[in-house]
Amino acid sequence: MSAEPVLAVRDLHVTFATARGPVMAVDGASLDVRPGEIVGLVGESGSGKSVTLRAVLGLLGASAHVTGEAMFRGVDLLKIGERERVKARGSGVGMIFQEPMTALNPVLSIGGQIEETLAAHGQREKRARRKRAIELLRLVGIPAPEARLGAYPHEFSGGMRQRAMIAIALAAGPEVLLADEPTTALDVTIQDQILRLIKRLTGELGMATVLVTHDLGVVAETCDRVTVMYAGRVAETAPVGALFAKPRHAYTHALLRSAPHGGRPLTPLNSIRGQPSSAGEAPDACAFAPRCDFAEAACRRARPKLSALGEDQASACLAQDRLPAWRA
Repeated sequence: MSAEPVLAVRDLHVTFATARGPVMAVDGASLDVRPGEIVGLVGESGSGKSVTLRAVLGLLGASAHVTGEAMFRGVDLLKIGERERVKARGSGVGMIFQEPMTALNPVLSIGGQIEETLAAHGQREKRARRKRAIELLRLVGIPAPEARLGAYPHEFSGGMRQRAMIAIALAAGPEVLLADEPTTALDVTIQDQILRLIKRLTGELGMATVLVTHDLGVVAETCDRVTVMYAGRVAETAPVGALFAKPRHAYTHALLRSAPHGGRPLTPLNSIRGQPSSAGEAPDACAFAPRCDFAEAACRRARPKLSALGEDQASACLAQDRLPAWRA
C-alpha cells in the first residue's frame, strides 16, 4: 500500500507491577493502520490485544510501565503529557470498549454522554451539541434519534447500546478508531449489523480502524489486513486474503485448523494442544514452541525475528517454509 500509516506502533512493551513481581503483557509488538482500512488484531485470550490498544491511549493505570512508540500524525502518544493525551483521545483516536453496559454511565442519558464528549473537545454551544448528538445517533442507525437522546443505557438493547458507544467514539471526529471486541455478548444477527456498520463508517469517513477479535470469521468478512498476536508478540501480519490462503506462522496455521468449518458433518474439531503461554515466559525462544507441531531445537534456542516475506507480509516463525498447505 502507498498510503502512510496514520497510526504506527513500534516495539511496544507493557509490564505490570504486581505483588509477585513484574508481569509482561506485551513484548515488542508493532502495528500499522492506514486511512480507510480495517486491521484485525487476532489471538487467544491473554495474547495482549486489548492491552495494546489501551496502552496507545494511556488507559492502563499507574501499575503499567509502557515503552516503545505510538506515532500518530508525527506525535508519539506514549511520550506526551496527560493533558495532550486527553486531547488526542476522541479527536484523534477514538475507542469502542468491549462491554457497553459497563463502559456507559448508567446514570447519564445517552444524549448527555455524547454531549459530554463534544463539550470536552471544544463544542461549547448546547444547541450545537444537541444537533450533533442527533446526527451521530442517526449515523449509527438508531431510529428516532431525537426521542432517544433522553434514554438511559438500560433502556437500550445490547445492539443499541453498542451503536451508542460507536456514536460516542465518533463524536469528536477521530482519524483512528480502536474497536476492542465490539460484538462481545451480542447475538449473531446483531454482531453482523455492528460489524457492517463499522466497515461502512470506516469507508465513508476515511478512518483507520483496528478491530480486536478472536473470531477468524469476522476477520475474513470485515478486515483488510490482519495482525496475529501470541504471548504479547506479533506472530504474523498479512493481507487477509494472503493469510487465509497460506498462513506463514505455525500459530496462525493452528488457529485456522482449529476453527469450525461448514460442509464436513461429524468431523472432530482440531484443538491446539496445551495452554496459551504468557508474555515473557520464553524471552529467548519462540513462545509457541511448546504447543507447536513443527517446532525444532532451534525454535527453543532463539527468539524468531519478525521477517518480511513480501509486500505487507511478515512472519516470526522458523517453520514458515515447512508448514503444510492449509485447507478449510
